[in-house]
Amino acid sequence: MVPYISVIIQAYNRKEYVLDAFRSARRQTLSFKNYEIIVTKNFKDREIDNYIERHGGRLIFFEGGSVGDQIADAVQRAKGRLICFLDDDDLFLSTKLNFTLRTFQKVPSLLYIHNNLVYINEEKKQLKKPNHFEKEGNFIIEPSKVSLADLIRLEDLSPGQNMSAISIKKSILINIIKDIDIIKYVSTTPDLILYLLTLDYGSKNGGKLYISRKKLTKYRFHESTSISIRDYDSFRRKQLLISSKVVKNLNLIYSHINIKTIKQYLKYTIKKVLIEYYFYKSNALNFRIRAFAAYLENFKYNFYIKPLRTLARGLILLSFILAPEFTRRSVFNLLYKQ
Repeated sequence: MVPYISVIIQAYNRKEYVLDAFRSARRQTLSFKNYEIIVTKNFKDREIDNYIERHGGRLIFFEGGSVGDQIADAVQRAKGRLICFLDDDDLFLSTKLNFTLRTFQKVPSLLYIHNNLVYINEEKKQLKKPNHFEKEGNFIIEPSKVSLADLIRLEDLSPGQNMSAISIKKSILINIIKDIDIIKYVSTTPDLILYLLTLDYGSKNGGKLYISRKKLTKYRFHESTSISIRDYDSFRRKQLLISSKVVKNLNLIYSHINIKTIKQYLKYTIKKVLIEYYFYKSNALNFRIRAFAAYLENFKYNFYIKPLRTLARGLILLSFILAPEFTRRSVFNLLYKQ
């Protein structure tokens, strides 16, 4: 019997959480005959590999390439009509796949689901973390009708963040992989890239995206997922590296976005990331000015939607731009002193 869902667990150089992720995908209320589990990783480990194979998982040894290339390789080997991603350090709640299958069956026009998260620490204990889903309801996005303001408002729900919260029709992914071969060069934020490309696909071809408040994924916080806050310099280097990679990847797909509204939103997102990039790039005044200029370019959109928050953020950014380096370090130490 052909499985309806393919769960893709992706690991790279990290072994300690893979079996936890696999077990969470295996222990579902949905019958295993309805789904398969693919584990794609760049290492071999006898204990891990034997366990996965004994419990019905499929192993793919992926030796090289980017995160996007690894995803594309696994998707093309998947047998299911739906793809549910699971990062090796995250977990599924037991109802994740049952909910996903029923929702896609109930709404045939759905292309994409993003579910809510539970936050856990390294020992799998739940963390208290603010979550916008607690205050907001479920949302159906119709890309052909959505405005730039709508997409900016939806950012509070993080619909393009965390691969382990994303489920998507395989046919959409195959179209993206075939039409946009640059997906294999994506080195970071594949979640945001897939969200943007699905919005563009939905605008052209019809279909809907569903943002659910239901908690179906456990997101694990540990040292390698968190930005280092040991000292200002290491924090700055990390922020600079992340923001530069994100900008590079967003620019990669820019020419492949066809719908005007989605293209505007992509430009808006790039500017938002550039604020951080310029801010941490150099202490020179011209880079500080570039950071504020990027903020001003997005100001008209943000002010229309959230005027008070936009003004507050602008004042904070301006004060940090004008402040000497010593002040920045002092504020950092005050906020993150352990």
